[in-house]
Amino acid sequence: MKALIYTLRILIVFTLFAWVTGCSATDHSNTNAENKSKGLALKPVSDTSLDGFRAQGKLIVKETFIALSSELKNAIQEGGVPHALSFCNAAALPVTDSLAKIYDVDIKRVSLKNRNPLNQADAFEASLIETFTKLSVADLSQVNMVVQDADGFPVYAQPIILGENCLQCHGSIEKDIRPENLKLIRKLYPDDKAVDYNVGDLRGIWRIRFNIKVTL
Repeated sequence: MKALIYTLRILIVFTLFAWVTGCSATDHSNTNAENKSKGLALKPVSDTSLDGFRAQGKLIVKETFIALSSELKNAIQEGGVPHALSFCNAAALPVTDSLAKIYDVDIKRVSLKNRNPLNQADAFEASLIETFTKLSVADLSQVNMVVQDADGFPVYAQPIILGENCLQCHGSIEKDIRPENLKLIRKLYPDDKAVDYNVGDLRGIWRIRFNIKVTL
């Protein structure tokens, strides 16, 4: 039953993306259309709420990214990539959690190829990631979505795109990651899967869940 709920909710994602990619690059609303699956009518979050959650989601992602990037930059300056890896292992989640409390939301960075086990995408989040991968758009960084999860909470999702500076920790094992750094990665994250990416690859998503239920 849980899997069915996830499937039905993800169909809402395709409705929203048809709206995003089928109209223009600016934000417009076309949520009167309904998808139907197995006889059930599905609706996205209301037009007004959609705009509000999207704006808030963008802001929260921006502020969290700035906070994490600043800390990571300082760590690299203090001790290079090894120090940055130690920061990510011990301090990245606390930084995210502190901002989540400020905004009264749940903030996650999740991936199908996660490094930290706590960043592994669940079934719902995996479906969001897979939806992004199926989009025929030139720049995924300009795309986002707002959907409702199985518990009735609105969720904002935004792609995480791999940048050039990320290659030294997430790039090719053969050419991008130095042996001593790879050794440390494997020590800190024995089950690491977050390697062999290229610049521009979809690394995962930001998932912002708002702690307020909406009625469809």
